[in-house]
Amino acid sequence: GEYSDLGAASCQDCDPGTYSAEESPRCSDCPKGRWAPSAAETCTPCDSGKFANETASASCTACASGHYAARNESRVCLACAAGTYAASTGTKKCIDCEGGKYSGQASTSCS
Repeated sequence: GEYSDLGAASCQDCDPGTYSAEESPRCSDCPKGRWAPSAAETCTPCDSGKFANETASASCTACASGHYAARNESRVCLACAAGTYAASTGTKKCIDCEGGKYSGQASTSCS
């Protein structure tokens, strides 16, 4: 989680969204789908229901309503298919509409 320039007397913390293994001369960006706080030694995969669509992310973003991310380390959220919905943010799985009800793609409810 730290680096040092050649000849430096001390180490400096890596910025959020970057990481550094022990004795590394520099910090590296976290890849898409992963994030890191300040002074991290590794990047952490985003939990399901969240995503990171850029490198060097300091946090993951919850999927919007009507969208989901079923797996960890997602780079994007997917729209719920027609006939399913996601009412809240951070959804891991879309819910099927009840019998007699319908929804379009990326819906937050059925009617």
